[in-house]
Amino acid sequence: MLKKLQINYKFFLIIILLLSLFLKPSLAEIIKPSKEIDPGQVIKIQLSALMKNDNPYKDRGIIQTWEFAHPNNQKITGPLEKFKI
Repeated sequence: MLKKLQINYKFFLIIILLLSLFLKPSLAEIIKPSKEIDPGQVIKIQLSALMKNDNPYKDRGIIQTWEFAHPNNQKITGPLEKFKI
C-alpha cells in the first residue's frame, strides 16, 4: 500500500512539473502590436514588461518594447541586439 502511494505521489509531481513547463511560455508570450490595443494599454504593456525585464527570461521587457517600436525607429535603433544595449 505504501509503495503504491509513493508511485502515485511521484506521478503527481511529474504531472505538476510538466504542466508548469508548458504553462510558463504562454504566460511569457510577447504581445504583438494590434489596432485593437489602445495607446494607453500599449504604454501599460511596455512599462510592465520593463519593470520585470528579466522575468521570466532575460531581456523579455526590452523585447516586448521593441515589438511596439515603429518600423522606422527599429531601422535606426536596431537590430534587436543593438537595441538591447
